[in-house]
Amino acid sequence: MIMNIPSYAAGATPWGIPKEESDWRTGQVDDRQLEVMALINLNHFVRVKAAGRHALRLGQGEKVQLNLKEGADAVPVQADGEPWRQECGNVIVVELARQLPTVVGPQHKSKLKNHAKFEAATNVEKAKKPFLPGG
Repeated sequence: MIMNIPSYAAGATPWGIPKEESDWRTGQVDDRQLEVMALINLNHFVRVKAAGRHALRLGQGEKVQLNLKEGADAVPVQADGEPWRQECGNVIVVELARQLPTVVGPQHKSKLKNHAKFEAATNVEKAKKPFLPGG
């Protein structure tokens, strides 16, 4: 995994918060750093997603280069939710480009029942009448 945000997938934080005595820095949205990490297997992914564990931290930097060996099987890749199979024998370079400043306001919780309002049909008989195409 290569990320430049601290969380994804509805709140999972695969980089986690490194201990102060470690050489890793905490991942931030605006630090111009990419965090590179690995998930060992499905069980590890579930522990990261559900139990708040962190992925295996591999590195941090402004630029990441992946060299895919010639003759190996295609590698599953996903970027911004779009998956594909990347043929091997290629070099993939990931680096930050433009970043837009973002304003973050106070966090708040909304109650779903007050989040949206729905109005009932004013004519009950019309609301009960089925829709017939061409009729």
